[in-house]
Parts: sequence; C-alpha cells; structure tokens
Amino acid sequence: MFFGVPEADDLIGSDPKGGQIVEISGPSQCGKTYLALKACAQKELPLWIDLDGTFPYVYAKKLDLVDKIIIFNQFDQIVTAVSQLLDSTHPDIIIVDPTHAIDIRKRMELYRLLFFHAPRLNIPVILVSSGTDQNRVSSMAAIRIEMAPVRYKGNKVIYLMRTIKNINAPAWKEASFAKDIE
Repeated sequence: MFFGVPEADDLIGSDPKGGQIVEISGPSQCGKTYLALKACAQKELPLWIDLDGTFPYVYAKKLDLVDKIIIFNQFDQIVTAVSQLLDSTHPDIIIVDPTHAIDIRKRMELYRLLFFHAPRLNIPVILVSSGTDQNRVSSMAAIRIEMAPVRYKGNKVIYLMRTIKNINAPAWKEASFAKDIE
C-alpha cells in the first residue's frame, strides 16, 4: 500500500515505482497534505521538505510520525542543503509541501535535484501543489491526483479525488474516502 488509504491506493493502481513523481493538487483544505502524511506513515524513513514552515505536527502526531519523519525546513540554501541531506540520508519517500512556497527559480532547481536523485536512490517523490500553483510540474509527474473540496456527511469528512494522469494504470478514475471529524 502506498498511501495506506485503500480507496486512494486503488485509484492509482499500483505503488509508484522508485523515482516516479506523484503530484497531488487541489484547493486549500481538500486533503492533499493528509494524503501525503498517510503515505509517510507507510514508510520507514520519510523526508518531508516543508517549504512554508507549516508542517502539520498535530496530524503527524496522530499518525505516530513525529519520531520517524525527517522534517527539512531550511529555506536559504535549499538546493545545496537537500542535496547534502540526500547524500547522507537515504529516505524511502520524499514529500515537498507546498510546492508554491518558494520562488520559481529555487523551485525549478529543487525539482531538477529531486528528479536526478529520486531514480538514482529508487524512491518516489510526492509534490503537493495548490490549485492556483501556475508552475506545476505536471508534465514530469508519472501520476497526477486532483483533489476536490471536501464534503461533510454527519460526523465524517469526505475526500474526493481523481487521477488526471497515471502511467501505471488507467487515468480519469475517481474515488472518495471518509474519516471522522476530529
């Protein structure tokens, strides 16, 4: 299981192969970061590149991730620092959240670095992007998942998603999953 959410795992068909890029996009508060955290919970040594200083510690604690996740949030020399981190640590998944939080030049340098290291290290990368992010890397992503605004039903929140692109399985599939409101 890649995400640890059966509906999302069925949606993408099979686990992304090492080095493949998964883009999760959608409006604010639609479950993108939650889905990325669930993917981290399935791994032994996840690396979370927190580009805006808003890592969701509350959710990470509920998923027992706080002690095992590597959170990187040095913004100044991000490309150099991430390169050094990848050379010294071998994470089994990389999350970049949110992708629009740094300027386009640094963002493209970071993407080039990740696209180089991910296949070499045989690890998947998840890019979390907002629906308004005009500089998405959609053409480079092997799998693109688009999240819709959440819906509420009783004491549950319903997450809606669909695949826009999937080189491992048919695209344009839709799915939803629910979780209790906390």
